Parts: sequence; C-alpha cells; structure tokens
Amino acid sequence: MVSSRVNDPRAAEQLGMVVIIPVIALILGQVAGVITVSSALALGMAAVLLVVDLALLALAVRLFDRETILTRWK
Repeated sequence: MVSSRVNDPRAAEQLGMVVIIPVIALILGQVAGVITVSSALALGMAAVLLVVDLALLALAVRLFDRETILTRWK
C-alpha cells in the first residue's frame, strides 16, 4: 500500500518501517515490566489485529495500481 503512494523504493521502505514501531513499543514495555502479556491479552490483540489487517488489505487492494508504480519509479 505504501509503495503505491510514494515515488521511490527507499521512501516506501522507510514508511513501511512505521509499522514496526508499535511492535517494538510492546516488546520494550514487556521487558521494562510496564506491560504483562498474558494469554488473554495476546488473544485480544490478535483479534484486534485481524480486524485491522482485513481493513488494511481491503484498502490496499483498492489503492494498488501496478502500472502506475512501474511507470513512476525510476
């Protein structure tokens, strides 16, 4: 989805890394003892992520235009 909106592969890679920030925050919270990840919390997060993933997949399918990406990136 990111690659369909930016002009070069490096920008797409950098914007794609924004997805990793919440995962890193969760890991750091777990290590610092701020967050205690239990099985109930893990299942709840998995359910929320499933809904978000399906919504983003539907949006990505609508936004993706292979021909535009191929002609715009050099």
